[in-house]
Amino acid sequence: MGLKNRGKSILGWFWFFILGLLYSMPPVLFATWKTFQEFAWTQAHPIAYLQIMWVTAILVLVLIGVLINKWVRVKKWDQKGMLRLAALAAATIFFVLFNLDDRKIDNDYTWDDVPNPPRAEESYALLLEAFSSEGKGSAQLDLPDDMEAVFKDPLSHKAEIEKWWLETTEARQALAKLDSYEAIGDLTDGQLELVWFSEVRNLFRVIFAYTTLKLAEGHFEEGIPYFRQCHSTTRKILPCSRYLINKLIWLANAYVNIKGAYALINHPNCKQKTLETIRNDFNPITETELAIKRTFITEYLFAKDGFLNQVKGDNYLNHVFLRLSTTKQEKLFHNPWERTVSKIFFFMTFKPNRALNDIKTVFDFVIIASERHPIDFEKLKSFERMNGNKLKMNNVGKWLLSGGSPSRMSEHLKRIIDIKIFSDLLAFYLDNKIDGKSDLKDFYTGIVYQLDKEYGARSAGPDGQFNTEDDITLDVVSGK
Repeated sequence: MGLKNRGKSILGWFWFFILGLLYSMPPVLFATWKTFQEFAWTQAHPIAYLQIMWVTAILVLVLIGVLINKWVRVKKWDQKGMLRLAALAAATIFFVLFNLDDRKIDNDYTWDDVPNPPRAEESYALLLEAFSSEGKGSAQLDLPDDMEAVFKDPLSHKAEIEKWWLETTEARQALAKLDSYEAIGDLTDGQLELVWFSEVRNLFRVIFAYTTLKLAEGHFEEGIPYFRQCHSTTRKILPCSRYLINKLIWLANAYVNIKGAYALINHPNCKQKTLETIRNDFNPITETELAIKRTFITEYLFAKDGFLNQVKGDNYLNHVFLRLSTTKQEKLFHNPWERTVSKIFFFMTFKPNRALNDIKTVFDFVIIASERHPIDFEKLKSFERMNGNKLKMNNVGKWLLSGGSPSRMSEHLKRIIDIKIFSDLLAFYLDNKIDGKSDLKDFYTGIVYQLDKEYGARSAGPDGQFNTEDDITLDVVSGK
């Protein structure tokens, strides 16, 4: 072989080696993420494990290349090397096109699309004061695991209820202040400083127990104002919720309130005036209160800020993708070589514009689907499977940043709609109990809901047909 041909061969092999380095990155990163937690050493040295996987993959590719090259030579198919040169060029062009990031989104969402209600900062500060981890202490109450026994027989638990009532004085005062706002702001930031569900749940449980006690004693008017505040406050927060998890938490509270109201109106001591009082405060939850558009836009904007910060900042693969502890992060950040490897992998496997396009595509589709009646959940689930958090080798980084879990938007939307229908069924049941009639129409069919002797009231469910498996009934609420 002449010097010129030897030089071409060396250049060709170097080119092949570089392509091997680049092509192996996405599958190596995916394989590392899927397996590094299986052994103590790999958990302690994830980036070292990543490098071992990377070197192994490159060696395998080089071996395959040597075997193919030898086979081509034996067959004398490419004596001048033009076929191999064309293959390398095609592989290079494909890699470049495959890894190009998308264009920035035109007319993208901004924070102006999700305005906050008046006095949002003031009401949100009060919300955190009452119900965050530093709140008024409702989560520390010594409540029994099974509160149903208390609700069913409050007179036998009178001393306990009155004790809890005194212990929640400050929390109840905060709840009353919150209820004085026309709307309650949710300014949860990207760090998810969540209102603690246990704080809210325990306070609402104590208030409901007190309400049932007063009803059993014949003094319902003493307990109902507090119970009304639970539901009123919940409904003032719902349309302002930022994160989906926030909205689901408050919808869970709404479900508990509806369940409680249904139990109260079926209590033997419940009078006509009591029924009317409850009906005034438990009119159907509106679609504005349930709307997910604000929530999804907000989550998209937080994701956008987070992705862009990953690119700008020092947040490389070591802790973003592999979810390492703070201690491990600090150790890695003091290792220049591992930081460099992390940064290279991060740059080569994460495309921010493509990631945002993928998220926005799914969110927009779900928002539009949620505004159509009836909602085609099968179509929505099919879309999620095809376009949700699906593993794509040209953007493995986005998949890992999203936790590597599938999208569950359709499930969440179904749960939100269920709460809406439970609220409708309660109102429909109350109208019939008080007035003997109701023209409230089924969310899914546009036909009036049905009374049910056993279960109170019934919705046809997503299939639009009554008396089928997907019917929604008040028995879910009543606990029958």
